[in-house]
Amino acid sequence: MTRFAADAFRFDLPGDGWREESVQFFSPEGDDASAFMIGRRERAADAAESIEHALASFPKSTFLEVELVRSEWIEVGALQGTDLAIIARAKTGADYMRLVILPYYDEDLYLNWGGPASDRTAVDARAERSLETMRFRRR
Repeated sequence: MTRFAADAFRFDLPGDGWREESVQFFSPEGDDASAFMIGRRERAADAAESIEHALASFPKSTFLEVELVRSEWIEVGALQGTDLAIIARAKTGADYMRLVILPYYDEDLYLNWGGPASDRTAVDARAERSLETMRFRRR
């Protein structure tokens, strides 16, 4: 297991009015089909609902089908958020995404595990293991 910490560096941006929206992307060595991403952006009160609405209104297509297979509250340490799981099926295969959205101070953290839908159990196991080991610093 590799440990990741976001406090390894610090810097100041010149002037006011800067807004951060960042994504960190990780993939296991030798497995280009699986990934873990951490996204961070300004807090939106309805982030999970917006995603659910977008999925529900996704246009019907013979080329791509998107299905929401999980939507529930989750607790990660002291934080409460939303746990979503999505399967996207195309003619060439199907992908599975597990997305956890956690409000953290004035930001939303987007934790996203993904891989082939046929490896859904393994993706969920990686997600559960990561969620069990996450620790958040208090300001």
